[in-house]
Amino acid sequence: MEHKNTWQTVDFTDIFPNRRRNLIVGMSFPRNDGNLGLEPSILSVLPPGENVIYCEDNRDFNDDDVMCYLCSVYIAGVEEFKEWAQRHDKNKIIVGGYHPTSFPEGFKNDAYKIVQGPCDNIYDTVKQPGQIVSGISTYKNAPRYDLYDITKNQQIIPDKQVDDICTSINTSIGCPYKCDFCCSPVMCPKLVSKPLELVKNEVAILQTYDRS
Repeated sequence: MEHKNTWQTVDFTDIFPNRRRNLIVGMSFPRNDGNLGLEPSILSVLPPGENVIYCEDNRDFNDDDVMCYLCSVYIAGVEEFKEWAQRHDKNKIIVGGYHPTSFPEGFKNDAYKIVQGPCDNIYDTVKQPGQIVSGISTYKNAPRYDLYDITKNQQIIPDKQVDDICTSINTSIGCPYKCDFCCSPVMCPKLVSKPLELVKNEVAILQTYDRS
Protein backbone atom coordinates (compact mmCIF):
# COMPACT_ATOMS: atom_id res chain seq x y z
CA MET A 1 0.00 0.00 0.00
CA GLU A 2 1.43 3.34 -1.03
CA HIS A 3 2.08 5.74 1.85
CA LYS A 4 0.81 9.28 1.35
CA ASN A 5 1.70 12.44 3.24
CA THR A 6 -1.93 13.33 3.86
CA TRP A 7 -1.00 16.46 5.79
CA GLN A 8 -0.10 18.10 2.47
CA THR A 9 -3.76 18.03 1.40
CA VAL A 10 -5.19 19.43 4.63
CA ASP A 11 -6.59 22.97 4.46
CA PHE A 12 -5.10 24.42 7.62
CA THR A 13 -6.84 27.45 9.12
CA ASP A 14 -5.18 30.09 11.25
CA ILE A 15 -5.59 28.97 14.87
CA PHE A 16 -5.03 32.58 15.97
CA PRO A 17 -7.40 34.50 13.66
CA ASN A 18 -7.42 37.56 15.94
CA ARG A 19 -3.67 37.94 16.27
CA ARG A 20 -2.30 41.39 15.56
CA ARG A 21 -0.92 42.01 12.09
CA ASN A 22 0.80 44.85 10.23
CA LEU A 23 2.88 45.43 13.33
CA ILE A 24 5.55 48.08 13.71
CA VAL A 25 7.98 46.49 16.14
CA GLY A 26 10.58 48.51 18.03
CA MET A 27 13.67 46.79 19.39
CA SER A 28 16.90 47.81 21.08
CA PHE A 29 20.15 45.85 20.76
CA PRO A 30 21.61 44.66 23.07
CA ARG A 31 18.48 43.37 24.73
CA ASN A 32 16.95 45.86 27.16
CA ASP A 33 18.12 45.34 30.75
CA GLY A 34 16.13 47.41 33.22
CA ASN A 35 18.69 46.68 35.94
CA LEU A 36 21.31 48.61 33.99
CA GLY A 37 19.07 51.52 33.08
CA LEU A 38 19.63 51.01 29.35
CA GLU A 39 17.65 53.67 27.56
CA PRO A 40 16.28 52.18 24.33
CA SER A 41 16.30 54.75 21.57
CA ILE A 42 14.27 53.42 18.66
CA LEU A 43 15.93 55.92 16.39
CA SER A 44 14.40 58.55 18.68
CA VAL A 45 10.82 57.52 19.21
CA LEU A 46 8.32 54.98 17.92
CA PRO A 47 5.42 56.41 15.92
CA PRO A 48 2.02 56.39 17.65
CA GLY A 49 -0.48 53.70 16.68
CA GLU A 50 -2.36 50.67 18.00
CA ASN A 51 -0.22 48.41 15.81
CA VAL A 52 3.02 49.71 17.34
CA ILE A 53 4.76 47.68 20.05
CA TYR A 54 8.10 47.79 21.83
CA CYS A 55 9.65 44.34 22.20
CA GLU A 56 11.94 44.07 25.21
CA ASP A 57 13.24 40.54 24.69
CA ASN A 58 14.19 40.79 20.98
CA ARG A 59 12.30 37.60 20.19
CA ASP A 60 11.65 36.27 16.71
CA PHE A 61 8.46 37.30 14.93
CA ASN A 62 6.48 35.90 12.02
CA ASP A 63 7.49 38.30 9.24
CA ASP A 64 4.02 37.99 7.70
CA ASP A 65 2.57 39.75 10.76
CA VAL A 66 5.05 42.63 10.67
CA MET A 67 5.06 45.79 8.56
CA CYS A 68 8.54 46.79 9.71
CA TYR A 69 11.08 46.38 12.47
CA LEU A 70 12.66 49.54 13.92
CA CYS A 71 15.96 48.43 15.42
CA SER A 72 18.25 50.66 17.45
CA VAL A 73 21.75 49.20 17.70
CA TYR A 74 24.43 50.13 20.20
CA ILE A 75 28.06 49.08 19.80
CA ALA A 76 27.61 46.24 22.31
CA GLY A 77 24.57 44.94 20.43
CA VAL A 78 25.89 44.61 16.89
CA GLU A 79 26.43 40.84 16.92
CA GLU A 80 23.11 40.20 18.65
CA PHE A 81 21.35 42.31 16.01
CA LYS A 82 23.07 40.61 13.08
CA GLU A 83 22.16 37.14 14.36
CA TRP A 84 18.54 38.24 14.80
CA ALA A 85 18.44 39.95 11.38
CA GLN A 86 19.56 36.78 9.59
CA ARG A 87 16.32 35.11 10.71
CA HIS A 88 14.05 37.88 9.39
CA ASP A 89 13.08 39.63 6.18
CA LYS A 90 15.75 42.22 5.41
CA ASN A 91 13.23 44.29 3.46
CA LYS A 92 11.29 44.93 6.67
CA ILE A 93 14.24 45.97 8.83
CA ILE A 94 15.05 49.64 9.50
CA VAL A 95 18.12 50.16 11.64
CA GLY A 96 19.39 53.24 13.42
CA GLY A 97 21.27 54.33 16.52
CA TYR A 98 24.87 55.11 17.36
CA HIS A 99 26.62 52.26 15.59
CA PRO A 100 24.66 52.38 12.30
CA THR A 101 25.16 56.16 12.28
CA SER A 102 28.91 55.79 12.70
CA PHE A 103 29.39 52.72 10.49
CA PRO A 104 26.41 52.49 8.09
CA GLU A 105 28.26 50.39 5.51
CA GLY A 106 28.43 47.55 8.02
CA PHE A 107 24.65 47.16 7.99
CA LYS A 108 23.96 47.08 4.26
CA ASN A 109 23.44 43.32 4.25
CA ASP A 110 21.10 43.40 7.24
CA ALA A 111 18.58 46.17 6.63
CA TYR A 112 16.38 47.82 4.04
CA LYS A 113 17.10 51.30 5.43
CA ILE A 114 19.96 52.56 7.57
CA VAL A 115 19.08 55.77 9.40
CA GLN A 116 21.87 58.12 10.46
CA GLY A 117 21.26 60.44 13.37
CA PRO A 118 18.13 60.95 15.45
CA CYS A 119 14.71 60.42 13.92
CA ASP A 120 11.17 60.78 15.20
CA ASN A 121 9.41 60.83 11.82
CA ILE A 122 10.01 57.35 10.50
CA TYR A 123 7.58 57.65 7.58
CA ASP A 124 9.20 60.65 5.90
CA THR A 125 12.65 59.31 6.74
CA VAL A 126 12.05 55.98 5.00
CA LYS A 127 10.56 57.69 1.93
CA GLN A 128 13.96 59.20 1.14
CA PRO A 129 15.85 57.52 -1.73
CA GLY A 130 18.81 55.29 -1.05
CA GLN A 131 19.60 52.69 1.56
CA ILE A 132 21.48 55.08 3.88
CA VAL A 133 19.35 58.09 4.85
CA SER A 134 19.45 60.93 7.36
CA GLY A 135 16.89 60.86 10.15
CA ILE A 136 14.13 63.45 10.09
CA SER A 137 13.07 64.90 13.44
CA THR A 138 9.97 67.00 14.02
CA TYR A 139 10.07 67.04 17.85
CA LYS A 140 6.28 66.67 17.87
CA ASN A 141 6.16 63.40 19.80
CA ALA A 142 7.10 62.99 23.44
CA PRO A 143 10.05 60.56 23.29
CA ARG A 144 10.65 57.42 25.26
CA TYR A 145 7.67 57.44 27.58
CA ASP A 146 5.35 55.87 25.00
CA LEU A 147 7.86 53.08 24.40
CA TYR A 148 7.78 51.16 27.65
CA ASP A 149 7.00 51.22 31.35
CA ILE A 150 8.97 54.03 32.98
CA THR A 151 9.97 51.69 35.81
CA LYS A 152 12.14 49.83 33.28
CA ASN A 153 14.10 52.95 32.34
CA GLN A 154 15.96 53.55 35.55
CA GLN A 155 19.01 55.78 35.54
CA ILE A 156 22.17 54.75 37.39
CA ILE A 157 22.30 57.39 40.12
CA PRO A 158 24.45 57.34 43.31
CA ASP A 159 22.44 56.71 46.51
CA LYS A 160 19.40 55.61 44.49
CA GLN A 161 17.30 53.24 46.58
CA VAL A 162 15.74 50.06 45.17
CA ASP A 163 12.21 51.46 45.21
CA ASP A 164 13.12 54.91 43.91
CA ILE A 165 11.83 55.82 40.46
CA CYS A 166 14.32 58.07 38.71
CA THR A 167 14.28 59.16 35.11
CA SER A 168 15.30 62.14 33.05
CA ILE A 169 14.09 64.61 30.45
CA ASN A 170 16.39 65.52 27.58
CA THR A 171 16.02 69.19 26.79
CA SER A 172 18.47 69.08 23.91
CA ILE A 173 20.39 66.68 21.70
CA GLY A 174 23.70 66.84 19.92
CA CYS A 175 27.03 68.53 20.46
CA PRO A 176 29.09 70.98 18.38
CA TYR A 177 32.42 69.68 19.69
CA LYS A 178 34.41 66.86 18.08
CA CYS A 179 35.87 64.90 20.98
CA ASP A 180 37.51 61.68 19.78
CA PHE A 181 36.11 59.61 22.65
CA CYS A 182 32.47 60.59 22.11
CA CYS A 183 29.96 59.54 19.46
CA SER A 184 27.47 62.34 20.19
CA PRO A 185 28.80 64.68 17.47
CA VAL A 186 28.51 61.80 15.00
CA MET A 187 24.94 61.06 16.03
CA CYS A 188 23.93 64.72 15.97
CA PRO A 189 26.72 67.16 14.99
CA LYS A 190 24.93 70.31 16.13
CA LEU A 191 23.19 71.25 19.34
CA VAL A 192 19.40 71.15 18.91
CA SER A 193 17.15 72.40 21.69
CA LYS A 194 13.85 70.66 22.24
CA PRO A 195 10.77 72.92 22.00
CA LEU A 196 9.65 74.11 25.43
CA GLU A 197 6.11 72.86 24.80
CA LEU A 198 7.40 69.34 24.27
CA VAL A 199 9.38 69.49 27.52
CA LYS A 200 6.18 70.55 29.31
CA ASN A 201 4.34 67.61 27.72
CA GLU A 202 6.96 65.20 29.03
CA VAL A 203 6.70 66.63 32.54
CA ALA A 204 2.92 66.20 32.37
CA ILE A 205 3.35 62.57 31.28
CA LEU A 206 5.69 61.87 34.19
CA GLN A 207 3.17 63.31 36.63
CA THR A 208 0.62 60.71 35.58
CA TYR A 209 2.69 57.83 36.96
CA ASP A 210 1.72 56.34 40.30
CA ARG A 211 4.37 57.39 42.80
CA SER A 212 2.86 55.63 45.80
